[in-house]
Amino acid sequence: MGLLALVASGCSRCDRPPPRPVEVDAGATRIHRSTDLKTAVFSAYPEFRGARVLQGKAELVRTLDRPVPLEGEVLEGVKKNGFALSIDGGSLVGTRPPYTLQVDGPRVVVSIPVVEADIGKLLNTPMAQTTEQIALWFPKVPGATVIDEQFHLRLIYDSIAWRSGYLAWQMVDLNTQGSWRVEQYPEGYERTRRPDGGGGGTPLAYSIALVDTNTTARIEVHRDGGFVQLDYVLRTEELVGH
Repeated sequence: MGLLALVASGCSRCDRPPPRPVEVDAGATRIHRSTDLKTAVFSAYPEFRGARVLQGKAELVRTLDRPVPLEGEVLEGVKKNGFALSIDGGSLVGTRPPYTLQVDGPRVVVSIPVVEADIGKLLNTPMAQTTEQIALWFPKVPGATVIDEQFHLRLIYDSIAWRSGYLAWQMVDLNTQGSWRVEQYPEGYERTRRPDGGGGGTPLAYSIALVDTNTTARIEVHRDGGFVQLDYVLRTEELVGH
């Protein structure tokens, strides 16, 4: 079953659920944030014509306050979720296409590949898989506390140099018209459109980072000629004062 088939079948109502209220946990403040695959992809990659995705992966990374025991009810729960398992010492890798589950001590990762064919399909689907839905694949560890959780989307695309440069510039331009702010513009980066309406010029190689002032999400751009790497990161669970 492919990524988009799972997106479509993952829920009966696929509008994004509202954020949970801030909770108080043993004197610490728990902050929960959420996003979905469609929002993440098109925040970082709003225009994709004339380029191709070479590599892509979305992953949710959870850190607990203790190592995950790879035995008993925890292991049985993972097996019941249909993962084919490989265990090496204190590490586990489980596969249930398109999902991969990795457990290493207190760190647990659920990842999904994002390939070129998924981009156009995501644009046209109203049903976006949320970080809460991805989190359902995490093993349940009795008594454990989640101390950190992050969603990370990475896309690497290429095109001819001018097109890759324009697409990366356009993403920054579109987002900064809203709630996103650039941390620092690199030298030689033209922030405004040219008189003919074209995009501003950019160095052939540079890095730039944007932060969403509403959600705290962060996008990092690394360009090298015709190759561009995009990293969208959102901290979905944060335990403050723990």
